[in-house]
Amino acid sequence: MILIGSIVSSMQTPEEDIEINVTKVSKSKKYGKKPGTAIEVGTVGNEYDYLAQLCGPNGERIKYERIESCCAFKCPSCPMGSGLLDKWEITYTGLRKPMIIYLNGYLYDDPEAPVGLGIKSDF
Repeated sequence: MILIGSIVSSMQTPEEDIEINVTKVSKSKKYGKKPGTAIEVGTVGNEYDYLAQLCGPNGERIKYERIESCCAFKCPSCPMGSGLLDKWEITYTGLRKPMIIYLNGYLYDDPEAPVGLGIKSDF
């Protein structure tokens, strides 16, 4: 356990102190829905902060589950020069089919909510 913890903490990027504040919904229907349009949240810990700010389009409470890490990509600023995306399944009452989104815990670019989701008003 201690070894795993030290490995994880050694992989943190300088962006770990960035506070996630989702303020708008993307205009692109592709945003976050494919590996090439992954939502850049800066750290793996920020993935949870990001997801906690989302809701269904009418304020529905969402449930989210990480399915897997996948989709290796080259990243000169990442440990070992590459990174993996995390694939998440999003559900909420009334959604016919679960939504899949991809999050990048290595790079940061002012994340937005993907089309089909909203932003909780208490954030």
